[in-house]
Amino acid sequence: MKKQSASWNFTLIELLIVIAIIAILAAMLLPALNKARETARKITCLSQLKTMASATLLYADNNREHIPCGLAYNKWNAVNMWWSVLIQTINSKAPAKSNGQAMTGYYKIFVCPTEQTPTGASPKFQYSHYGVNIYFMHYTAPVRRMSSAKKPSAVVMQMDSNRKDSYAIIADGYTSNRHGTGRMNSSYLDGHAEFRLRSTDSDKVEKLKNGYERPCNKDSNGCIANCK
Repeated sequence: MKKQSASWNFTLIELLIVIAIIAILAAMLLPALNKARETARKITCLSQLKTMASATLLYADNNREHIPCGLAYNKWNAVNMWWSVLIQTINSKAPAKSNGQAMTGYYKIFVCPTEQTPTGASPKFQYSHYGVNIYFMHYTAPVRRMSSAKKPSAVVMQMDSNRKDSYAIIADGYTSNRHGTGRMNSSYLDGHAEFRLRSTDSDKVEKLKNGYERPCNKDSNGCIANCK
């Protein structure tokens, strides 16, 4: 005796109800999915800064403890930037003295996945989404050694950057809080990287000029100090 196959017949109203339920569930899950996606981007960004810190330490190890400055003095082009030096440290096969945009386009470590403005989109970001601490890596200051820092774990090296100045060739200006209000990723002289609180704009504490602007104040440790 043959079994009769079940017949599933939905009315239009029933289909609309199912679609409505799916839409409601999707609306409930979407914020959580977006949050998870941004968390993944933030972790990627932090990992990139950790790699930059490791590359900086490796460079210093090969150069008598000297760390790369933000910009070679009076050399106003991309190949003399801090990240150009780090590219060679990260990958010895990287092209030397190459076009900056070509290098950062190939090595995505300098491109934050959260930043909506792509590199090359002047005047926002031409080459990198990250900046350096000019109070320790400024081009007009003497080239610093690792041993000059009394507390390396407190000295910022690279950080999320939010370019403000039209004359700058790479990501420049005040720090960015693109990973959440009042927070940013940063790397430190001891090689670690962390997700940290951002100081208030009124204090102008973390002005990360990439080797252009003269520093306002610094302490004996080379830490970022208040710019009045």
